[in-house]
Amino acid sequence: MLAWMESTGDIVHADDFWSNNQWSVATRTWAALAQLGGSIATGITQVLSLPTNSWAYLSSFNPKTGFGVGLGAGKAGKLLTQFLMNTANPKYADLAWLEARLKEFEVDEKNGAKYTKDGLTGSELRFLKDMTEQQRLDAASFNAMTGTSKGRKITGNPTFQKFIQAWMFPFSYSEQVNRRVTLLAAYRGEYERQMATHGNSALADAKARDVATKALDATQGDYAQYNRPAIFRGGVQAFVYMYKQYPIMMVQLLKNMEIGRAHV
Repeated sequence: MLAWMESTGDIVHADDFWSNNQWSVATRTWAALAQLGGSIATGITQVLSLPTNSWAYLSSFNPKTGFGVGLGAGKAGKLLTQFLMNTANPKYADLAWLEARLKEFEVDEKNGAKYTKDGLTGSELRFLKDMTEQQRLDAASFNAMTGTSKGRKITGNPTFQKFIQAWMFPFSYSEQVNRRVTLLAAYRGEYERQMATHGNSALADAKARDVATKALDATQGDYAQYNRPAIFRGGVQAFVYMYKQYPIMMVQLLKNMEIGRAHV
């Protein structure tokens, strides 16, 4: 009993009988697979968060709450479109592939190259690699719904694991694209602004990383356990919260944005 109370008090793990055992993970997995998997429509719906969430956040800035990036609608839209076209390849979610591309580009960079063939700078590629390594660009919503966001596999059966990955591909792929595109657009917008103001690349990189990480969480969601109300981190009530984090994030986005002023 004492161990159970201690585990549910852990805001990072919240490992308890109800939310972290084989039958509960299976229940949530089958619910998510049935409702979100095998559908192109869910993938298309996911992509809509780029204009509704990311574009709005990157365009505007609310001085009262410090919310947003304030790039203007034109520049934000251009950056999002550019990175959507250039980094939609699923290989950009593969850490080993990114590391190989970065190693290749660092050679080209020494010879004066400023951009990769897909239009990324060296600092953008390094940031993308770091965030991928930290699993910040994973399909976080599906992982959180199934209770596998700590790196655990849903099943030990490799064939069934591949089936789940294929079945959920439209939904998971579109979320990864959204997170990657938002991150890179926010990073470049802030990096260019900092370079124009200070001209210090190290300072610009640090500031851009911070702004881009905040933009990612504000527009695409932070699905970690600590970002839930304490009552929903474990127990039967965790099932109730399966689909609640995204709409709550949207309400927070609308509440904190500057409404009623054009940003061009």
